[in-house]
Amino acid sequence: MNTKNEVTGLFSTRVMIIDDTLEDIIIVKRAIQKLDPKCTFNYVFDGDEAIKILEEVRSVPDKLPHFIFLDLYMPRVGGYEILDWIKNDPVLSRIPIILFSSSDSNDDILKAYNLRANAFISKQSINTNFVVTVQETYKFWAQTAAVQA
Repeated sequence: MNTKNEVTGLFSTRVMIIDDTLEDIIIVKRAIQKLDPKCTFNYVFDGDEAIKILEEVRSVPDKLPHFIFLDLYMPRVGGYEILDWIKNDPVLSRIPIILFSSSDSNDDILKAYNLRANAFISKQSINTNFVVTVQETYKFWAQTAAVQA
């Protein structure tokens, strides 16, 4: 029998992390696991792989991520392209996308929101509190905001 997750109220929180930096993936994953050890992760190192995985699971609702942490600058297919692709898909567009970037450029922030990012968090502005920021972001999307289960 499925039981609800005590942290999120969902049956099983699914998070996708798309980042080409292994260190950042590990930090995000560990930060979330401290809050929610039952959270499941799908992490990928580039946009091509992310798109392939999302295409595979887009028709299987219980495999879709509840939200995505997305790095902006990656080789080959970058964060803007992934964001645009997701937000233009009728099924995937409902998934909240949280952009993490080393950039704090107003142009990057504006472009991200124009492409319908749900949040933009600059790694530069939170460098010393990155773990806390990840945890607070997770708590907001997993506990406060209503996301599709």
